Parts: sequence; C-alpha cells; structure tokens
Amino acid sequence: MYFNFSIRNFLKDKNIFKSYFYFHKKLTKHKDFEMQCVTDSWHIFSIEFKIGFREDHAGVRLALSLLGKEVYFQIIDIRHWDYKNNCWQANSAEEMVENNFGEL
Repeated sequence: MYFNFSIRNFLKDKNIFKSYFYFHKKLTKHKDFEMQCVTDSWHIFSIEFKIGFREDHAGVRLALSLLGKEVYFQIIDIRHWDYKNNCWQANSAEEMVENNFGEL
C-alpha cells in the first residue's frame, strides 16, 4: 500500500540535501527503526505513507515535508527479498555481491 500527496516547488533549479538529525535503532534481528530530518528543497508540502510486503527492505514508512524540511519515520526489514524463490534471501549483502560478481 502506498499513498503520496505532494505540492512541489518547481522554481528550485537543483535539489539541496542536508541532514539535520538521524536516529537508528535495531529492534530485532531483522527489523530496524529509523528517523531522520532533512532539507527537501523540492517540496512545499508532502505526505507519504507506505506499507511494503515481500520486497527489499519491506516495512512501514511515514514521511512529512513542509516548506523544504522533511521528517520521516520507518520500521524496515533489513533483508532483501528473493523474487526468484519468493522468500527472504538467506545470504548477507557481502555474500550476495560475491555470489553475483565474484570477489572484488
């Protein structure tokens, strides 16, 4: 499920990104909580809500933007979804890179 409503500032010639605050907490073996406040120069107002299942970093996300500032909260699964086998990937990110691309 995904919902987004945005009023964009089309007068901005480039996107300016600056992080003011970031918080990360491991909740369980596979679940993390993140909260961040950033400059988001593209939006005058925006609200985004997402619940994801069976996808990379599935979970819940809520983001609010007002006058170029954005705050978001999310609880995500840190694993990746294996679309071919329809299950969570058992390998770590490092093992997936090595399996797909060889040793770097």
